[in-house]
Amino acid sequence: MYRIISLALQANNLKPRRFVSRKCIDFSNPVEVDSDWKFRVRYRFTKHTVIHVIMPLVESDLKSGHGLQYLPLLQLLVTLRFFGKGSFQMEVGDTMELFQPTVHRIIKKFAHLLASKRPQFVKYPGHQEASILRKTFFALGGIPGIIGAIDCTQICVFNLGGNNSETSGAEKVSFR
Repeated sequence: MYRIISLALQANNLKPRRFVSRKCIDFSNPVEVDSDWKFRVRYRFTKHTVIHVIMPLVESDLKSGHGLQYLPLLQLLVTLRFFGKGSFQMEVGDTMELFQPTVHRIIKKFAHLLASKRPQFVKYPGHQEASILRKTFFALGGIPGIIGAIDCTQICVFNLGGNNSETSGAEKVSFR
């Protein structure tokens, strides 16, 4: 069959066309559209972490008899963007092309869902362990009363005084 088409094209001095298969990209899916760097800046997680770690945690709880109007991945990304950027619901909605009330419902549902997973991942120290942690943190940094740290976020620290009080913090520290 190909031979017949080829002969017909040669008789008319036409070259056979090569068809290039094209991948259809869903522009509403940030996982496909955004680069790895842009995705991490927007959602504070890598694509791999969102798809292979966070999504499997919440996906089983999203399956219900009720119809899902929005894909679970989109709902997760709306929530991560809201929490990660600290912006307003209307801004997140405008970015993701959703209305503010929809964004509110998605964030509320996912916040409760993620909070229900807390006992699996967050462990508070007991009384004896807290005492040991306070001593260890004080020995490391000279800051009293610390029993843990969360994602190394820099927060306002009060001036503790002493000889090196102005060098005892990060660059974002406010001295009071």
